[in-house]
Amino acid sequence: MRFRGILCLSLGGIGAAFIGQPAVAACPPPAEHATAIDAPGDGTIRLSDGRTLKLAGVELAPEGRAALPALVRDRSLTIRLIGRPDRWNRRPAHVDLVEEALIVQGLGHAAAQTDGACLTPLLAAERKASAARAGIWSSSDYVLDAKDGAALTERLGQHILAAGRVESARVHRGRVYLNFARYWKSGLSLIIAENNWPMFAGGAAPESLAGKRVRARGRLEWRFGPAIQAGPDDRIEIE
Repeated sequence: MRFRGILCLSLGGIGAAFIGQPAVAACPPPAEHATAIDAPGDGTIRLSDGRTLKLAGVELAPEGRAALPALVRDRSLTIRLIGRPDRWNRRPAHVDLVEEALIVQGLGHAAAQTDGACLTPLLAAERKASAARAGIWSSSDYVLDAKDGAALTERLGQHILAAGRVESARVHRGRVYLNFARYWKSGLSLIIAENNWPMFAGGAAPESLAGKRVRARGRLEWRFGPAIQAGPDDRIEIE
């Protein structure tokens, strides 16, 4: 399935394909150089100065986690710290060339793992991988069916891609809800804060997405059914 147009919670357009671009003061953030000791197989990178990095812009498939050590072990890296450390004191960071290399080989998809992640080059790498049907893109099952509540429920807590036709769109108590199943609890719901909606959809009414096929990305959680609460760096693509 090929999609046109990428919508995001953002301000300021850069071209016809994009409604907007994240309004981040420094994107990409300033660079520094560090030496990697290893990557332990969980998608993180250990540095010689004792810090542990978590890739800020990619959700790795198992094959991506397996490939990461060979890309970084004992190498000098250009890193760009972004966001705050997580509960395990891992620092989110973009790592020049590494994230793009993993995505273009189809070893993961672009995903904002922290607020302010710079996804534009990673989405470009993802489009190349998808067009080449590389890695994860060789399987039609990687992008989940947004109506398949059972399959979605098995992926709770993960950053996912899901596609389907929007069955209904409404505003309720300060939030916009895009529901992909006729009975909303049985499929994916995409939830956007109402005050973000004008940036998200370029001023279009929420109801304008009803009946359209879209692909959403974000962290899947349970809100009386499987749901993605779209944040400032999440995107959806519209057919």
